[in-house]
Amino acid sequence: MLVRDKIAELASKSRFEIVDLRSPPVQEMLQENLQKLRDKSVPVDAVYLPPDSFLVSNADLIGSELRAAKIKSIASLGTFIEKGALMGVVPDYYELGKAAAMIIHRHQQGTKLKDMPVQAAKKPLLMINKTTSRALNVKIPDALLKKAVTVE
Repeated sequence: MLVRDKIAELASKSRFEIVDLRSPPVQEMLQENLQKLRDKSVPVDAVYLPPDSFLVSNADLIGSELRAAKIKSIASLGTFIEKGALMGVVPDYYELGKAAAMIIHRHQQGTKLKDMPVQAAKKPLLMINKTTSRALNVKIPDALLKKAVTVE
C-alpha cells in the first residue's frame, strides 16, 4: 500500500489513472483479473506487480498472460521479470544480506536495534526481460541495457 500511495501521488502530478485490480490469495480472483486484462474489459497501458507472495507464487501464469495480452508490466521483484514481466527495479539480495549481517553484527556488539536506522536497498538493480521486450515491440535503449541485468 505504501508503494501504491506513492504511485497515486505521482499519478495526480503526471495525469495518469490508476486502476486497482486487487487479487486476494484466491486463484479464481486472479484468473478473473487476468481475464479482464486479456479481453481488455479493463483497459490498461501497464501493470505494476507488487511484492506479494500470492502473486509471486503465480509469477509464471501472470508473466505469460501479460505477455500474451501484449501488456507492459513493471515488477518489484526479479522473479516476476524472470517469469515474463517486462522490467523492474528490484532489490539486490546479496547487498541486502550484507546490510542485514551488518545490523546483526552491530546488535551483537551492543547497539540497540531501536538506535539503528531503517535500511533500504541502496543499490537496486534494473532488470529487463529481453524476450518480453521483443514480444511487446518495446525498444530498450542500448545505454539502459548496458546498466541492466537482462534475462531471456
